[in-house]
Amino acid sequence: MQTISRSNKVIKKLSNLAFMMLLASLAQADPVDAGAKSSKASPEKAATSHDAQAKVGPWNKADLFAVPKNYPSDQVNVPGVKSLMYTGLDYKGKETRFYAYYGVPEGKAPESGWPAVVLVHGGGGTASTSFVNQWVKRGYAAISMDLEGHLPKAEKGKRLSHEWSGPHRFGAFNFIEKAPDEQWFYHAVAGITRAHSLLLSFPDIDKNRTGINGYSWGGILTSVVTGIDDRFKFGICNTGCGFLFDGDSYLGGIINRRSPEMRQRTIDFYDGSSYLPKVKYPMLWTTGTIDVHFPIDICQKSALATKGESTFYFKVGLGHAARPNENLDFADSVLQAGIPLAKRGKLLQDGKKWATTFTSKVKLTKADLSYTTSEGERSKRKWKVIPADLKEGTVSAKLPEGTTAFFFSVTDEKGRMVSSLYREL
Repeated sequence: MQTISRSNKVIKKLSNLAFMMLLASLAQADPVDAGAKSSKASPEKAATSHDAQAKVGPWNKADLFAVPKNYPSDQVNVPGVKSLMYTGLDYKGKETRFYAYYGVPEGKAPESGWPAVVLVHGGGGTASTSFVNQWVKRGYAAISMDLEGHLPKAEKGKRLSHEWSGPHRFGAFNFIEKAPDEQWFYHAVAGITRAHSLLLSFPDIDKNRTGINGYSWGGILTSVVTGIDDRFKFGICNTGCGFLFDGDSYLGGIINRRSPEMRQRTIDFYDGSSYLPKVKYPMLWTTGTIDVHFPIDICQKSALATKGESTFYFKVGLGHAARPNENLDFADSVLQAGIPLAKRGKLLQDGKKWATTFTSKVKLTKADLSYTTSEGERSKRKWKVIPADLKEGTVSAKLPEGTTAFFFSVTDEKGRMVSSLYREL
């Protein structure tokens, strides 16, 4: 019996030793999926260990969240803002850089630092001093970068490139069959998140008060970036969204004409629908009834896909890529204790009469019903706007005969407008 007891003790010790060796081997294993394509080690400051283990879409978070190197630039100087270039992800073994303008308000920064915003231009756009100054005048630090491999300068109507550019944008999601790191959208997302990392590295920036504002193609990019970068505290998409494949938009037609494999690849990698469910912070969404690229239905669907609070600004006849002043009020309400925009309630039906509620800390002075009796392609429908009844935050109206779609809007005494949910009948 003593021999058996001693044998059991030896076996137990060997089992414990084997278990400890297994734990040691697991601790040394690469936390990233061995089948994933890894990027070259970056010389920039590494992200946190949690981020280093994360992969989202075709990107490694560690690469996106790394603080990029930045260099002063005198290529296209503009008084009042700083010109700089900062590093992106490598393209075909070569370092890439983005040209950017950076501005801060005058005077001493608050003790906690300036609130800050990353600004994302639309297709064919570039780094913009006017975009930066709009936010600087409101008390924000702001950075606006060129995402298409150009300088903010043109000769004979053509944007000037530079030696550090990555892939340029051609058409809509072209070259989707190539490896992600050979595609423009892949590098554009990196350019945006790294601009955010750069902002957060500056000592006069409040790391807990940053947001992002993109329009048109920049809105598409923002609908992806907001689901990747949880360091932001708000997002604003001006005529730009996800679910492009699910509407009758121009871009949706391009995506849906692709082969089933390439269509799904485009959606998985570069459509906001794949990322918006991860968003937990508030977002403002704006678009118009005539926008051929971003109809109201998919804009609303994008907003409701997030886990954060969403605010709508829908307007009959609103031009493409318009950026309403409500952008600034919305940001103020999130980052600077400003008076919030009115908050919408649910749509309620009573026969042909519909109603909704708005909660506002500022007196509401006007209410409208926007409606259409048209059918077919959404951007070509004819819309009308008529007054709606407004009583103690409740807005109501009887829908005109033949209405096929509608939404309500309210304006407060400061002239700030927001919209209800959009409804198709």
